[in-house]
Amino acid sequence: MLVLIVFYTILISFLPRLSHGATLLLHSAHALAWCIFHCFGLGFLLRAQSERKFIVRHFMKHYHYSPNDRGTGAIQEAFTNWKSIYNLSLCMTYGMHSKP
Repeated sequence: MLVLIVFYTILISFLPRLSHGATLLLHSAHALAWCIFHCFGLGFLLRAQSERKFIVRHFMKHYHYSPNDRGTGAIQEAFTNWKSIYNLSLCMTYGMHSKP
């Protein structure tokens, strides 16, 4: 989430002044991109998780867990990460729809 905030801050600071039509087009494209990510990106991620345990395998491969853990730490961490990605996507999707 911090990376997203920094990215938007840098992008806004370097973005030139746009006309009303260009600003409207930019906001529409931005909202559409988040809607597509929320529907398809998260859908593909869930499909990969259910078929190949993609998220849990990522945590098992890249992070260290106790051998006595039997994978429960990775499962908890993967689910917590999934919840934060889903919440961010949900906020960005519906936050874009509420703009006037």
